Amino acid sequence: MPSFPRLGVPRGAPTSPVRCAGRVRPGMSFADHEARHGAPAPVTSLGFTDQSPLHSGGPVSDHILSVFGPLFWVSVVITAGVSGVIIYSALRFRRQHDDEEPVQVHGNNRLELGWTIIPGVILISLFILTAANMPFISSAPASSMHVNVIGRQFSWSFQYGTKNAAGKELQSGGALYVPAGRPVALTVESVDVNHSLYLPRLSGQINAIPGQTNRMWFQADQVGTYYGQCTELCGVLHWQMTFKVVALRPSAFDQCMSQAQSKSDVAIVNCAGGSA
Repeated sequence: MPSFPRLGVPRGAPTSPVRCAGRVRPGMSFADHEARHGAPAPVTSLGFTDQSPLHSGGPVSDHILSVFGPLFWVSVVITAGVSGVIIYSALRFRRQHDDEEPVQVHGNNRLELGWTIIPGVILISLFILTAANMPFISSAPASSMHVNVIGRQFSWSFQYGTKNAAGKELQSGGALYVPAGRPVALTVESVDVNHSLYLPRLSGQINAIPGQTNRMWFQADQVGTYYGQCTELCGVLHWQMTFKVVALRPSAFDQCMSQAQSKSDVAIVNCAGGSA
């Protein structure tokens, strides 16, 4: 079976080949190949998960939507208005072959004043709206649970800032477990190349850059699973750099963390099945 190199991996980093499941035969389309051998997991799974940023799951995304909504509709109105005037003018005042050149207008103080003041008022209003929401979006509450997020080709790992009985730091990979209704502050880093962590329904997007620490926070209001991914092209397996946030009942989360802290053989947090 053919293998392909992992593009974008730093020189000297340990790698493993990516192998194709099955062989594409002459006359077989790529869709046929996927139907027979299965599409990559994120392709088949993400199509059935709600990752729309319009479906807010917490207060941070609520504030982001409160800025996005007015920006979007103002843009729609302006685009429709300008396009309508252009189309109407082009059709209504279309020049005929025997038309004389119209009278040329040089300057119009009222018109120029209007198209200066109106956009200025719109921009200032949108700036005030954005500035009013930024402090809440960018500043995590003092009561936040703190998690360190590490991005690497091609996965995310989450460190919980606490240790097990053997003194090893508790962490999880691919799934971040949090209590519902409690703010979570993230410090985001990368150990190899640039990544970008995006959690559409709970928060915004933050870059993971080698040698730099960035911060964001979120809160899941309801028990459930929220999906995210890397949104910066980071190599050939960028497509599989997904993760999920599992929001548990606070009592279930506390019980899961207590069990993880009491163990001495492993330092992996796995709260699967604790959200019910």
